[in-house]
Amino acid sequence: MPKLISGFMNVKDVVRGKYPFVEAILSALPACDQFVISDGYSTDGTWDILRKLADRHPKIELVKVKWTPRPKDTGQVFASTANETREYCTGKYLLYVQANEILHEASISRFRNLPAEHPSISLFHIPFYQIWGTDIVLEESYRIRFVKNDKRIRVLGDGGYMCYERNYALKGMASALRNPLGFGSNLRKVMTPYGFDNVPFAHIVMPKPVFRYSVMFRKSYLAKLDAKAEVMGRDTEGKRREYALKSTNSRNFGQKMYEYERQIVHAYSPGFLFKPIRLGLQDHPKIMQDLLKKRIDDYYIRERLFRIT
Repeated sequence: MPKLISGFMNVKDVVRGKYPFVEAILSALPACDQFVISDGYSTDGTWDILRKLADRHPKIELVKVKWTPRPKDTGQVFASTANETREYCTGKYLLYVQANEILHEASISRFRNLPAEHPSISLFHIPFYQIWGTDIVLEESYRIRFVKNDKRIRVLGDGGYMCYERNYALKGMASALRNPLGFGSNLRKVMTPYGFDNVPFAHIVMPKPVFRYSVMFRKSYLAKLDAKAEVMGRDTEGKRREYALKSTNSRNFGQKMYEYERQIVHAYSPGFLFKPIRLGLQDHPKIMQDLLKKRIDDYYIRERLFRIT
């Protein structure tokens, strides 16, 4: 039977980085007919856990993809390995999920129905919550993470979004230039914050956004920064690491890091202020609730997750 939705994720040493990748995979499986996960030859036990999950969930397909960051790489390695991973996807639509992103159970049926509801749309702008600590939404943003399986659509930038590749965008710009009378309107159709908008594109309202756990527990966050520095070949988050090391109160760690982030943005954009949303425990995806309510200082993989069917 043809697959409708293929999910995919690329990981490397996410056990050491304390990413909630098991929760991320399990939360996305009900929305997908196939879920491809590539491992970058991890050395911390990540591959063993992925195999354990794949043995229990036939939708999961595992591959290995080598990570080779370029000198002064600013995140392109995440995009390039994600693009290699999506080549194994056979569904008509693609759902790109990262290792710290949890789909809320309330939105699963919405994902499943998007192709039928919007058959002419190629790029779907999906809402995300960026979570700091266990109860602060730093921001609600939109990312293109659900798309038609079109080879011209790629993971771009530092791996945070998908769109048509640059060469296709340039063709659209050339088309606008060939029509001088309609240059302005044609160019507006081409250009968007992601480069262009000459294809069917839609902002999607979800019952619940995707929950992106950027800063969860203090020790987990420091481990995440260490793992990222190893992948990149250098430390790109030195200031955040320094501030996190100064914060010794685990209970208020998310609040402290949120305040620091406000200081950074305010320094560059004095007129811009975050308006955080406060979450209760019941607002989080169910798969995360028993972990978050424990008020612990570090993430750990719960054995019960391997019993979920």
